[in-house]
Amino acid sequence: MIHLQSHQRLFISEDLAGFADHLSNEGTMPRRVDLLLLGFSYAVNNRLSPTEEAKGRELTRVASLGGESQLAVEAVAQWYARSLDSSEFADESELLDFIIRVGVAGVRALKERWEGKSKSQIQWDVMRLASHLKGSSAANNT
Repeated sequence: MIHLQSHQRLFISEDLAGFADHLSNEGTMPRRVDLLLLGFSYAVNNRLSPTEEAKGRELTRVASLGGESQLAVEAVAQWYARSLDSSEFADESELLDFIIRVGVAGVRALKERWEGKSKSQIQWDVMRLASHLKGSSAANNT
């Protein structure tokens, strides 16, 4: 299994940077990278295709994800790529690129889903999504 390097940087596309800033500044999301990770989970759960581009505004370094979270994202990304019939990743740069592109696809879908919603409505939806994702995970493990 390929692992990300702590010095690598996570990005969000320029068209979503303002949305990420807004959610973070109003306290809907603690960190902008949390939106990217939620988008990644949402995209995988809904079998969304990765976007074409992966670069944009830097969010943080991979090291800030934490060991267990990083390992989970790495493993899911490699499984998801295989389930989409993508080729194997040559290195950690290709893995990171895929994670970002899947995350951006999910964030775009969430942005559309949350259009016109208040902070509390978005937070409630995030809790429901997290609960659903947790339930899906438990169901898949039985």
